[in-house]
Amino acid sequence: MKTQRIIPVLLLILFICSIATSCAGKDYPKYFSADINASLKKQNRNNEINYKEYIVIQINPSEIVKTDAHQIGSLKFNDLKYSIRIVNHSGKPIRFDCQVFFDPSFAEQFIESGQAVLCKNLGEFQIDSNEGYTINGIKSILDVSSADDKTKIIYHQLSQTFYFEFLIDGHWAYDKVDPTD
Repeated sequence: MKTQRIIPVLLLILFICSIATSCAGKDYPKYFSADINASLKKQNRNNEINYKEYIVIQINPSEIVKTDAHQIGSLKFNDLKYSIRIVNHSGKPIRFDCQVFFDPSFAEQFIESGQAVLCKNLGEFQIDSNEGYTINGIKSILDVSSADDKTKIIYHQLSQTFYFEFLIDGHWAYDKVDPTD
């Protein structure tokens, strides 16, 4: 009678131990970063995969959708639309999720809210081969049309720089993408 009770308990213990040992040793995160600072720390890691074998990133030029959208004191802000297209070119469907941040210096200096996140992860979904996913976002950005030349240069250098966190078929990859590089 006691052996009949002990066997299921032993099997349960063995099952739990096997799960614990299979998950041990990985230092990759199980979740997306909470903010840009946490993401920047991950940028220097070795990626689990080469995401460029799976996807192509197309960063479209930003466009002003509303001028003088907001004003704080003498500072004027325009609403800019950002559009990033991610296309699966792997030849097979992939499970995909990502998170996108602006450069933190850009966010601090030019985004009204100061928040660097452009797109928070939405949860994994499938992108079929040769299909894509478009990330659109609108941010209130400081109007630099009357700014000094130094400010305009910084703005243009940082405005199209993004930090990506990718989860592709359960594997993590991180990259800074700047179309001007």
